[in-house]
Amino acid sequence: MWIFVLAFVYFLPIFTGSLAPIQEPTPRIIFGKTTAIDVDLLKIDDRIVKLRGVKAVTYKRRPEERGPLFHIQVMLEREPVRCEDLEKYNAFGKQWFLGTCYLVGKKTEVDLNRWVVANGFAKSLGNDDYLEDERVAKELGLGMWNRRVGVRPLRRSPRAEQSDRDRPLRTGEGSDC
Repeated sequence: MWIFVLAFVYFLPIFTGSLAPIQEPTPRIIFGKTTAIDVDLLKIDDRIVKLRGVKAVTYKRRPEERGPLFHIQVMLEREPVRCEDLEKYNAFGKQWFLGTCYLVGKKTEVDLNRWVVANGFAKSLGNDDYLEDERVAKELGLGMWNRRVGVRPLRRSPRAEQSDRDRPLRTGEGSDC
């Protein structure tokens, strides 16, 4: 008899739906083999991490040019990634993590957040840590800051397109993407 009473008391919350959902704690560090979804989005196992303080910018490029996503994917194939200082970030109805990620090599670590800004693949979101890197990338004309490859509107007048084709390249103006 007591067994039935105990079973009833134990299983009652399950049937009434009064149990609180189990909240997964935010991990402090995620480490592992990574793939790039976008310049500022990485997938480690089944978790998606957005790089903190940077915003990827999609820019128009010529079909023969390899874009920023290609370069990041090549880097990520070689070495594992460690993401730190994670906090939960809800976007598009899904739970992501916001953090600072490092490419962990045998002898060095590369701050990926800083690397994408310093190479002109993303903009700094006002983060003081990356503003200087963005300024240098602009001065050097890297990535999106390259006048030949850089950010362009999707619709351009025929006169502007002709002007781009006729303009001679200056020394050092080649694409670094």
